[in-house]
Amino acid sequence: KRRLALRLARRADGVTRPRRVSRRLTRVLAAALAITLIPAGTAAAREMNEDASRDIGEAAFAAAESEMGSAIDVESPVALRANVGAGRKLALTFDDGPHPTLTAPILDLLAEYDVKATFFVIGENARAYPDIIARQMAEGHEIGNRTETHPDLSRLSPAAAAGEILAAEDAIFSENEYRARLLRPPCGAATEDLLRLASRLDYDVILWSVDTRDWAHNDTAAIVRTVRQNADGGDVILFHDFISGEAHTLDALRELIPALLADGYEFVTVSELFGLG
Repeated sequence: KRRLALRLARRADGVTRPRRVSRRLTRVLAAALAITLIPAGTAAAREMNEDASRDIGEAAFAAAESEMGSAIDVESPVALRANVGAGRKLALTFDDGPHPTLTAPILDLLAEYDVKATFFVIGENARAYPDIIARQMAEGHEIGNRTETHPDLSRLSPAAAAGEILAAEDAIFSENEYRARLLRPPCGAATEDLLRLASRLDYDVILWSVDTRDWAHNDTAAIVRTVRQNADGGDVILFHDFISGEAHTLDALRELIPALLADGYEFVTVSELFGLG
């Protein structure tokens, strides 16, 4: 019988303890996604979806408060970008995968240098390529949540945003029984409302401090130059393992990893960089 996912509820004294959250709550929140993303071909349909989203959102958060109590009350959640006190540690992060052909060569390269990274995966892609997720976990990499379909969460209702997050969480957990604790919102849209929502769902929001712009199809030399000129200890470096069109991420990594190791840097997961446990 599949065990329930563990959530870590933060107490006011900073101590963490495991808490189980029922699948009933997950189903309530995830239902918001199915309802609010129904194609709205008419004004009446749009109005119906908005009403349903609001009603389910209210019910979902009432259920959350009932199940988790004061543990979800976070006054000032923040997005994490870098840890200046991390010495010579760097976190390589990869967004939007897994990809059927682009992710595996990156994993091969990371394995060659015994480098651990953090992959923020799209729920749809996780369902399509669960074997890649399994490989990432088996090789010691960290898996983060990038939402189900990559929408701008700041443009969604709270209920729909929660549905996107929890649908991706379910995609990761259903195949591997791994509960992601890190969330990277698409477009970096870490609004105050999103930060509070993430805290309610027990996620740490992770952005980045160095953007390689590989997603813009920058060539290898440009990606390497960006990292070499900007990366320093404690930085979170943004790459992608799912890019539409020509990608130069792998070629850039072939240059960057040995060069940064030679400079005395150590590659760690995001949780290791920030001491998230």
